[in-house]
Amino acid sequence: MLNLFAATVSAYQIDPSYQPINSPFSLKDDIKDKGSAGALVVVLQMIASGLLYFAAPIAIIMLGFGAFNMVSGSGESEKIDQAKKHLTWSLIGLIVIILSYSIVKIVITLAITNAST
Repeated sequence: MLNLFAATVSAYQIDPSYQPINSPFSLKDDIKDKGSAGALVVVLQMIASGLLYFAAPIAIIMLGFGAFNMVSGSGESEKIDQAKKHLTWSLIGLIVIILSYSIVKIVITLAITNAST
């Protein structure tokens, strides 16, 4: 029975090249040796990853809260309008979080290339 389980698990393993890393940015060892520019990159990476792990779940929870309020509004236009505002601002917040991740990634990439030269 154990061999069958092990064979099944090994058949459904994800190729390691497709597995995500645990941090949003890969912290390269050569960045740390670049002086103040390298220190700035490391600080930006730590701040961005901390905020990303904090803000994204809150935005998802607020989306669920807005959807629950819309469903439980039971036809009252005031509650439904308020729920629509919750949903709208939650989606805008989620989009801003995703864009901020991209912007920080671009800034870090530019800082790494400038520190390398």
